[in-house]
Amino acid sequence: MSRMRQTPAISMRALTLLALLTIVHGHVFAQSGSIEVPENARAKEYGNGWECDQGYRAVDGACTVIKLPANAYLTNKLQAEVNSAFRTYMPTRLFSGIFSDVTSLRGSQGAAGRLPKWVFEIFGKWISEFFNCGCRDYPECNHGKIAFGRWIIDRRKDGLNPSGIARLLKDNFELWVYPGDIFSWLDSLIHGLKAVQRIARVAGETDIGIEIDDQIARIERPVEMKKTTESNDSSKN
Repeated sequence: MSRMRQTPAISMRALTLLALLTIVHGHVFAQSGSIEVPENARAKEYGNGWECDQGYRAVDGACTVIKLPANAYLTNKLQAEVNSAFRTYMPTRLFSGIFSDVTSLRGSQGAAGRLPKWVFEIFGKWISEFFNCGCRDYPECNHGKIAFGRWIIDRRKDGLNPSGIARLLKDNFELWVYPGDIFSWLDSLIHGLKAVQRIARVAGETDIGIEIDDQIARIERPVEMKKTTESNDSSKN
């Protein structure tokens, strides 16, 4: 991942591919010969084998926690406004229940009335970008975290490095993420893709292996890959 420090960006498809292949990955291990159910797993309701609990994935016969995108914190400016409206100290992390509490403001005219217009505009951006799944578990589901990860990937694709991504989160959403956390999350994405690639090769899925190579290149050498793609597109015209 050393080259990532020089030129950033990434294809959004990498995260989607990793998520899909992680399911396949878990399925492969769940069908292995061992009938012993590991920690953080349960026996399958139908058929043989076991499957990992929600929030975990199968790796080498065990269930390990799925790494989510870097923690996003409310800026001091936004935190002060929210605390003042609620007249209490609210969670500082975006995915620690703060959004559920914030949405409850709709039924509390007193608290809502104490918030300035710009705060509601920020909440609207959160809903538009991250909390727009509309599923029955909204907003307690994991879709917001997935959308947040996709947003980071899109910004990588645009050519931003971790510091640039962190700065854009602050400017657009009043959120703060440590650039080092963004770098570590993207690095873990690469390791996850490589792990799935090894499984794909064992299963004879060469096309998947080639696709993963391409996605890893887009993470580590995004600007270079973008220029290559643009050059190939222009040569076709």
